[in-house]
Amino acid sequence: MSIGWNWPGLKGQHYKFSLWQIPVVLPQKSGVYIISRKVTGGFAPLYVGEAGDLFDRLNTGASAHEGLERASRLGATHIGYLLAGPAERLRIETELRHSLNPPCNKQSVPVNALSLFDIANFGK
Repeated sequence: MSIGWNWPGLKGQHYKFSLWQIPVVLPQKSGVYIISRKVTGGFAPLYVGEAGDLFDRLNTGASAHEGLERASRLGATHIGYLLAGPAERLRIETELRHSLNPPCNKQSVPVNALSLFDIANFGK
């Protein structure tokens, strides 16, 4: 059974997702997904993503999904999705990543991508 859950965007807009307890078989449709953990009073977003085929990305391809693996280590309990076409799903996914700031979307910067100035000033 799904739960309707609204996630806030950047400009006051809310996006209604269908939230399902893990494990769940997702539809073979295009959309945005949020992996979350149940907390007191609601859900904490752990990872936000988008896919041309939700089933392929999160069911068939789950073993190769690093964000899903990180979210699992943080106690993921639910996956929510919102069906959307290609242009719309990328816009919504970007907006939600920025508004929710989920911990599993953060990526480390490779050392070779840092300038000498960055390295010299690290931690200052």
